[in-house]
Amino acid sequence: MGQIIGLMIIGTDKLVLGIFVSVSAITFYAVASNLHTIITTVDSLMKSALLPAATELVSTGKEKDLERLVFRGGKYSSAAILYV
Repeated sequence: MGQIIGLMIIGTDKLVLGIFVSVSAITFYAVASNLHTIITTVDSLMKSALLPAATELVSTGKEKDLERLVFRGGKYSSAAILYV
């Protein structure tokens, strides 16, 4: 049931656009929307991989190591997003 609702939510914008604009306009919108989805997914995956390490560093009081992790994680995340 949740998957059906998810598909309805994801596709609603394209359906509404289809009513008001041409097919070529929907194509441009869909390409931009898919690119946004890819970038968001890559960023989320990288952040979720770093969260356990960051949590451990916070709990052990290693602020300098946490600072390095956040800096490196941000650098790699930015590089991955720019690559996409």
